[in-house]
Amino acid sequence: MKDIYAWVPWFEALARKIDEGGEAYLVECAKRVNWGKGDPALLKYGDEFIDPFSFFYFLAQKCTRRRVRTVCASVSEVFGIDDTELLSESSLKYGLIFPIPPAIAKALFHSADSTSEPEGNPNLLWNLFRQAMSGGNLAPADFKAAVEIKNVGVQKLTQCLFLINPRFFMPIDKGTFRFNDALDLPVYKEAKSMLKHENGFQEYEAMLDRFRAAFPKCEFYEINTAIFELRRWSEGKTHVTGEQFFRTASGVEYDYRRTISELVEYFRNEGKVKPVNGNKMKHPLNQILFGPPGTGKTYNTVNHALAIIEGKRVEDIERENRASVKERFERLKQSGQIAMVTFHQSFAYEDFIEGIKPVLEDDSDSVKYEIVDGVFKQIANRARENIGDSSQETETFDLDVLLQDFAQYINEKTEQGEAIKLYQDSQDSKYSHRILRAETSSHGGVRFVLKSDNMIGEMKVSSRTIRLKYREFLSGEIAGYRDIKPIYKSQSSYHGLAIYIWDLMRRMKSYQDEEWQPVNKSVQKRQNYVLIIDEINRGNIAKIFGELITLIEPSKR
Repeated sequence: MKDIYAWVPWFEALARKIDEGGEAYLVECAKRVNWGKGDPALLKYGDEFIDPFSFFYFLAQKCTRRRVRTVCASVSEVFGIDDTELLSESSLKYGLIFPIPPAIAKALFHSADSTSEPEGNPNLLWNLFRQAMSGGNLAPADFKAAVEIKNVGVQKLTQCLFLINPRFFMPIDKGTFRFNDALDLPVYKEAKSMLKHENGFQEYEAMLDRFRAAFPKCEFYEINTAIFELRRWSEGKTHVTGEQFFRTASGVEYDYRRTISELVEYFRNEGKVKPVNGNKMKHPLNQILFGPPGTGKTYNTVNHALAIIEGKRVEDIERENRASVKERFERLKQSGQIAMVTFHQSFAYEDFIEGIKPVLEDDSDSVKYEIVDGVFKQIANRARENIGDSSQETETFDLDVLLQDFAQYINEKTEQGEAIKLYQDSQDSKYSHRILRAETSSHGGVRFVLKSDNMIGEMKVSSRTIRLKYREFLSGEIAGYRDIKPIYKSQSSYHGLAIYIWDLMRRMKSYQDEEWQPVNKSVQKRQNYVLIIDEINRGNIAKIFGELITLIEPSKR
């Protein structure tokens, strides 16, 4: 990860340490940190009020250019976190692009001051912290209650959620809403008001969807950085030169000035943001993995190939189960989307592109000669055939359409008075949840509203995890609710809402098999093809590629 984002893994590691250690661990560590001169406000109101939100926001307040090195070095030592990249010169000069509350701001998540007792809800904040760590599924009632804590509010809460989990949350503040019209977002004042209502968290999720739609395949911390630099550029304040680069999670480098200039042009000419990276993750046309023997070049080739084929980031593939990755890789080799070849001194143009080769005729000793395609031409022909086939009408599986139709199906059944119970075969009272309704936002998000006999209020389960896991469910990789894992390391071995998500997916599968009638409106998907060359340095490149050597790179190098 580029130094400009070095703060992200550092904050993530800190959050995991706190999640694993719990309340007493955080209190002990907070007291050992060197906060600088004076009596730190975080420690003034008793152990109970040293909660994760107060800790993170108070820490961010100390991350000024003057104090960040001392404070973060102390936090790293106390919590056992590597800060090499965070405190590098490049990171300190160009990074640290996250909310840093001003010195006069009240950073703690309660209303205490020097003349009054603290008024807050530490238990609520710990619950909300663990929900944030589980992948962004916050209880709407907890979100609303946190917003209503005196001296907190929408901006402070969402900024701290962003610090805790910058891959799942965006800060809602004046900076991120600087270009609200282009992002199809309300003005900042209206956005804050919307997030204070009963359905505030649902509105927040809808806003997050808008950011994702505007910057597809980008992480939220990247979006935050892009908007920050765009704002500085538009104000003539950007410090970026041609030597600095903006690296997205895909690993593709962009000249900062070019990227920002393109975004500005999109705003001006279209009135909205176009995809920065297109609809899929873009990878370099050619990649070379190099290093001494035993450094994992062949091992990582599998990850890179799958990332290209599936339009994902290499980092996402690396986090997946290795057995599943290898199984998909072998399947793609068998289907012809991935081909492998090893270069050596005897390998030639005739083997790689095409050549005349001798063939023995049947029942004869005579030899005839045929033009045979090499491995490169074979995979190129398969790719060309795919382009032609992609224009033919065919029925394809559209998960978003299925979710919308399933939500409508649920509402039709409930409106007719039918009780849709989860785990309907179970007689255990703790599994008495039923689906009351499905709610669909204007941006396509679906939430399933559940009710239990043992529950005072309602529970809302977002379809976000279903979107992420449903294909694995269909393939059999998820065989039970315990296979639905949390995004980050957690005290639990499976997702906090896994038991509900699992049965919702089972019900959706039944609907898909028995009721759903998809519309034949999609075309066959265009596919990426990958040719892996092992030991490329051992071959005679000019002899193997011939006249095609000038086509390897767009720059004709």
